[in-house]
Amino acid sequence: MKKLLILLLACIVALGTFDADAKTKKKKRSRQPRYEAVEGTPRGDDAEKIDSDGVYLSPDALPQYRGGMQALMKFIGDNLVYPEQAEREGIQGKVLVDFVVEKNGRVGRIKLRQSVHRWLDNEAMRVVAILPPFIPATVDGQPVACWYSLPINFSLGGDTQ
Repeated sequence: MKKLLILLLACIVALGTFDADAKTKKKKRSRQPRYEAVEGTPRGDDAEKIDSDGVYLSPDALPQYRGGMQALMKFIGDNLVYPEQAEREGIQGKVLVDFVVEKNGRVGRIKLRQSVHRWLDNEAMRVVAILPPFIPATVDGQPVACWYSLPINFSLGGDTQ
């Protein structure tokens, strides 16, 4: 739950500033972000734009679904199957799924940020897992891995998302 809260905060706002010479400080075994000196990895002021796995939180250009947001919503609508048990029991709500759009545009590292019920959560994550490749995020014109959040609304009424 603590990791989920940290991920939520990281997606909404930059998590403060990180000291560029953190390597010279005494290393602790705490959950502090770790940045390795790898070619192409931002340093200094740009360090707050990536997480400890090298995934960007705020790239120059965000990832885009091919065909735009309407096409993404259509794909979800066409592939989402309301779980029968949830429908029988009247369970509904908004599931929020975070995932990484990798450099090649493929979806990976799927995580549940906001849960409703395990039946709805599993279906939302299943649909995200089968999403076709996106146009990846870019930094300085180069494709990079980037976090993406997607709300999926399960409604038994006439409301759709």
